[in-house]
Amino acid sequence: MQRALYLGDTVLQRAVERTFMNLIQSCIDLSQHIRASEDLSPQGTSKAEIEALEKKRHHHDGDASEDI
Repeated sequence: MQRALYLGDTVLQRAVERTFMNLIQSCIDLSQHIRASEDLSPQGTSKAEIEALEKKRHHHDGDASEDI
């Protein structure tokens, strides 16, 4: 899609924004679910929740950066 068409279509812009919001909320929900199932205490913010899961993964698997 051409940028000018996208910028001129506020309905489409809002749909894209809403999709991103839903994706972000799903990631947050998933991280909270994983932490709860692993009996891990909450970290405060959503960002901290996700970062704590990443640290746990690295601790569990060693440096898993090649998996990313």
